[in-house]
Amino acid sequence: TSPSYHRPTTTKTSSHSPTNVPYTPPLHTTPAPFSYDLAQTLDNHVLALEAATQKLDARTAVAIGIIDMEHAIGNRADRIQQLNDDAPPEAWQEAAAASWDPADEYTP
Repeated sequence: TSPSYHRPTTTKTSSHSPTNVPYTPPLHTTPAPFSYDLAQTLDNHVLALEAATQKLDARTAVAIGIIDMEHAIGNRADRIQQLNDDAPPEAWQEAAAASWDPADEYTP
């Protein structure tokens, strides 16, 4: 038969209480093998989450760029409409005289 092992019990002073608190040191200072597997699995999950976060950040940046471009186009369209609405009749006549019909042949 193997000898039984009893953990030594010592007394450790707690900073939260004026009385002594019993303290039992751990039997093993080295983690069990499954702890390494668990740690590796957690590390893998963390790496996967970090990669997913980077992809999401990149996609978010693209989406924000598209939204900004849509706003800029909308603002330009509004400005063009405002210029059209505010244009004097002479500007319309000049624009009509200067317009080019793509069906016409181009001659420099």
